Amino acid sequence: MHTDRTDTTERQMCAAAQADVYCSPRCFGSRGRDCENPLPTPAAEPQSTPEPDYWQALAADLRAAADRIGSLTGTPAPDIYPTLSVHVGPFVERGSGERRPVVEAIAAALGGTPVDVSVSSLWECRADVTVGALGVTAWTRIPAPEAPETVALRAEVAALRAQLAEGGAR
Repeated sequence: MHTDRTDTTERQMCAAAQADVYCSPRCFGSRGRDCENPLPTPAAEPQSTPEPDYWQALAADLRAAADRIGSLTGTPAPDIYPTLSVHVGPFVERGSGERRPVVEAIAAALGGTPVDVSVSSLWECRADVTVGALGVTAWTRIPAPEAPETVALRAEVAALRAQLAEGGAR
């Protein structure tokens, strides 16, 4: 049995963490220690239950976080501005074509519209939405768009080439 050793305890890890594969947001964050689906005992038969949907697992984790925040009922509340940031994919531009539709889907589910924005010297496809008092941002890195001047020059070059192909300027 694969275990995770700590100074005082030995905890069983889930099958995904054992294989170093992403399981769920909660399990991944704890490297399997907080997974609700630990490895079966050797005598147990493998179960043929379908894998839980990623989005349903994430929603359950968000509900659990909300319940924990709800336990603060009755304590003084300073001026707070709660936010949730959903970063889609790695912090690189490569592969943004596959990640952009995920940001768009999250934005649509929350009633927002994604826009391409410059952040410092980098570009992001980003959707900022407010759900009650919670600010939600979904975003991913994208390549910088071409400058309008470059687009105009490419169009002019294409027009001149087409003119040359027809026999030149008259």
